[in-house]
Amino acid sequence: MNMDNLNRYVNGIKVMETMFIRNIIDEEDFIKAETHLAKKHCIKPNSIFKLNDLIIEAKRVIYGNTKKE
Repeated sequence: MNMDNLNRYVNGIKVMETMFIRNIIDEEDFIKAETHLAKKHCIKPNSIFKLNDLIIEAKRVIYGNTKKE
């Protein structure tokens, strides 16, 4: 994997993520943009560097139950 492509992909995702957080684009547009960036920068669908829900802390199982017993 070319690290320049990986850096470009991550930088593009950060821009799209900022636009999504500010409600400039919706979730559907974010997913389309992420798919396009992955193809453009040769990031394979099963790459560990590809954005996925497992790295978002709020959706991780370990953070699912914040109540203390």
